[in-house]
Amino acid sequence: MAFEEITVVYYTDNSLKNKEIENLCKRSILNIGINIISVSQKPIDFGYNICVGDIGRSHLSLFKQILAGVEQVTTKYVALAEHDCLYCKEHFNWIPPRDDIFYYNVNHWLVDWNTGMYSYVRRKVLSMMVANTALTLQAARDKIKMLSAGALIRKGKAGACEFGVCDNREAFVDELNAIKNMGKDFGKDINQYNAASFKTNTCNIDIRHNSNFSGGKRGKNRCYEIPYWGKFEDIINAQTCC
Repeated sequence: MAFEEITVVYYTDNSLKNKEIENLCKRSILNIGINIISVSQKPIDFGYNICVGDIGRSHLSLFKQILAGVEQVTTKYVALAEHDCLYCKEHFNWIPPRDDIFYYNVNHWLVDWNTGMYSYVRRKVLSMMVANTALTLQAARDKIKMLSAGALIRKGKAGACEFGVCDNREAFVDELNAIKNMGKDFGKDINQYNAASFKTNTCNIDIRHNSNFSGGKRGKNRCYEIPYWGKFEDIINAQTCC
């Protein structure tokens, strides 16, 4: 089984006020029966927990939490997971064909918590990443090096946060010159990476609520029922996933 080769690094800033979402998403991972390392800003009872303390909500804290978790991974591969996503078993049973590429599951749908409306946007996002552990360690350290040096994630640049999706030379701007000189490179001495996509037969679900770190998103392809999962209200009512 691939589960023996992959560890889930689940990260949360504990800002999710809706505990129903949090519990639902935790259960979707627990029911799969895979190794879990959780990284939080407050202690939580979920897998092997690493509490980093109250370091705030920012891109820098995001990558610091990811790094703290990946540093403890002993398996060859790591899968990132967030506190507001539902995962199918197939996602964590997928093994990257190459160790020098970051892979992102693009079969994931957004769902509005309040309306139950699903929508689709094809994007490579951190919460759907599966990759080699050593590669992820290196890339996370590079992101932290850039942000700690005063760089900012370039606003509006698709893939700037994701490993390998956006060239690091394009992903960052100098904080001091962000307004006057938006074209300033800030990553010439940083490693560059590559990314690819994969699709599971069953989709994952990214729950959109009032406090997503990535803001509000909605795709053009919309519906109220999707294969395997069905209606979102039924998922909530059943309180079980995968």
